[in-house]
Amino acid sequence: MKKTIFIFLVLLLPVYLMSGSETSPYQFLSISPSVKADQMGNSFTAVVGPVDAGLFNPAILSFAKDFQLAFNFSSFGMGIQYINFGTVISLETNTGLYAGYSYMSYGEIETSSKNNEGIDISKKKLDLSSSFFQAGLGTEIWKNLSSGISLKIVKEQFIETKFNSMLMDIGFFYQFHDFVLKNSPLNIGANWYNSFEISKNTPPSYLILGASTFLSVIDDSDLLVSFAVKPCNTSSTKYYIGGALKIDAFFARIGYNSDDRINALRFGVDFIIKRFDISLTMRQNYLEEISYQFSVNIKIYTTTQIL
Repeated sequence: MKKTIFIFLVLLLPVYLMSGSETSPYQFLSISPSVKADQMGNSFTAVVGPVDAGLFNPAILSFAKDFQLAFNFSSFGMGIQYINFGTVISLETNTGLYAGYSYMSYGEIETSSKNNEGIDISKKKLDLSSSFFQAGLGTEIWKNLSSGISLKIVKEQFIETKFNSMLMDIGFFYQFHDFVLKNSPLNIGANWYNSFEISKNTPPSYLILGASTFLSVIDDSDLLVSFAVKPCNTSSTKYYIGGALKIDAFFARIGYNSDDRINALRFGVDFIIKRFDISLTMRQNYLEEISYQFSVNIKIYTTTQIL
């Protein structure tokens, strides 16, 4: 049964090439609610470990070994804020579940109605916002090969216009062991976003391919390198590149996102204090706006440590 499902999904992947333009009411979905992923240019399609990895490829949930909670907060300036809550839990061997809620606020706008004489007769404030709830499941279907599926319920409001939709993502992940050096695997991932139109106003589907590997540089130090690409048939191809250096309980991260014209390059640091993993980012864009990002991951219980 698993083999049949896998073959069916692989045959469906080329359909993304028939997708239309990237324009849709849900442009905010291209902005990462995950601070860790954003620090590495959103190149998380094939990165194992963090709670937020399930947002980028549900197949990675097959590696869930911990019960973790995550909170992400981003302030992009100009009154735009992004908040995310998420959790991941291991259901059984090589099977994991993710559930999370993301909310982006663009601030409030005041609207008014006028009578025939041009006098305001009513005023009201409207919240300009976007949000989505996502739940995903990933499992190993063959040795070293995993697949996953996630559902998103998306809502967006601009002034008096509302959009609602349900989206589905399908992901795959394969791990080559001892690719470069011993204990240095090469991870390959693919995620097909918005793969099926479950409801109206669904954004066009697209595919992101990714790879990652990490090397043990010296004792207690590891270097993680990740890369992802988004082929586009209506515009230029998008690239996502990231790197992280781990020294004991400290991480330094750098990333480049060609899909973000304002904040293409970003930096960040992580600190692990017992069960708390804290991420901090501050950057200045070309418009001289300072943006801040902050996240906390909490491990409720741990059975293994993964970079």
